[in-house]
Amino acid sequence: MLSQSNTVDHHEDRSEHDHHSNNNNGTSLSIDCIEHILSCMRLKDRISISLINHDWNRGFEKSVKTLMITKTKSKAWLQDFKKFRGFIKRFPEIQNFTLESPIEVSRAKDETTMWFSMNVVQTLLDELPSSLKSFTLSHFALGLSSKTFELVIPESKQLRELTFINCKRAHGLTVSNCGNLRSLSVSWGSFFIKNSGFEELKNLRYLNLSNNKVVTDELLDNIVKNCPSLEKLVLVGCLNIQSPFKDVNLNCLKYLDLSATNIRDSCIENICSGTALNLEELRLRTCMGLVSPSFKDIPSIKIIGSQFNAGIQTASFHKLRRLEKIDLDGNICLKKIYISQCKSIIYLDVSKTLINDEALEEIFSECPELKQFFAIKCYKLKSPKLVHSKLEEIRCTNSCYLTKNTVFDCPNIISQHFIGTILGPGEFTVPLVLREDVAEAAELAKAGMVKNHVNRLNKF
Repeated sequence: MLSQSNTVDHHEDRSEHDHHSNNNNGTSLSIDCIEHILSCMRLKDRISISLINHDWNRGFEKSVKTLMITKTKSKAWLQDFKKFRGFIKRFPEIQNFTLESPIEVSRAKDETTMWFSMNVVQTLLDELPSSLKSFTLSHFALGLSSKTFELVIPESKQLRELTFINCKRAHGLTVSNCGNLRSLSVSWGSFFIKNSGFEELKNLRYLNLSNNKVVTDELLDNIVKNCPSLEKLVLVGCLNIQSPFKDVNLNCLKYLDLSATNIRDSCIENICSGTALNLEELRLRTCMGLVSPSFKDIPSIKIIGSQFNAGIQTASFHKLRRLEKIDLDGNICLKKIYISQCKSIIYLDVSKTLINDEALEEIFSECPELKQFFAIKCYKLKSPKLVHSKLEEIRCTNSCYLTKNTVFDCPNIISQHFIGTILGPGEFTVPLVLREDVAEAAELAKAGMVKNHVNRLNKF
């Protein structure tokens, strides 16, 4: 009996040991639980932990949401596409997929190679899991301008973002079943997807056509008219647009970037015609065609960035009640800034412009809530009246010869920079408000220095 009981106890201990060993190996955790654990880790750590056993490997594959095939890897995969398809199927939860073309394919001029690349794209869309939300294609030679290719987005996919980056020779590309797209990007290319009336893009919210050579005023107006939900539009480097948005409703648009384009003042007039009711941010960097832009009737605008526009001589801002930030840095010919009924401005940058003392005084009087002001390298300023009750930060570094007639009265100033200013005979100095916390810190610093000095003397 004694030996039998010992045997039973031995088996119980062994079973308990096996149970603990199983827990240590992770077999008691479900794959979904493992996926959740791995999703909180860095990719490098995930790869190391996935080697524990099969379950952890499966959990790792499910935890991979983003897959990017770079140029160096895509060449090998495309040579054995059967293996490539098997590799993709290992990751059933992919949401973001990016494929960069190998250099040989992107530079190819042979029709067979081009059509092969487009067939690869279509096959990938078919093979990728239904969880796919973002698909990016980079540096592919998609097709010949005399040919057409219809890229069909499978209805089973939840695709929300489609991106083409620097894809050449795709003038005949058509994309169908794109009604669920929320984001579309066709940048650094010379084509735009052909679609009958663009009626399938009615749910599009983000459109990026940066450095796209085929974008014209007519095409842009046609796109915007058929995308009633469009909220963000990026047109950086579209050199063929000059005066778009005429008689176009921009009611849903919240962000518009027209930097590095050839737009004229008439384009600003079209935007300010009363339809851009929800526009919050407008970017106009290096637009050399602008001369005297006038911003008005944009009730929701908060930020206007108009930097490095060498042709602008005057700029006016009227009845922009929510406008908070104006950036006019680098407009080297800008002499006059007219601001009226824009009482919410808290940030203003007029660096590298030709504004004078009188213009600056008018600006301060029209911006009662101004907190940050920058006038770097404004050489026309001589004896400005820097008087403002709420200004907290001012920078006039390397600006001008400030004379003794300069007036500075900003009781709430926290940060000021007049470095590089060559002072005249009257030697103008800017007083810094002595706050209690600053005074206390100075006293503590002095006490610390005295204490250290006494300690050194005691050592001797």
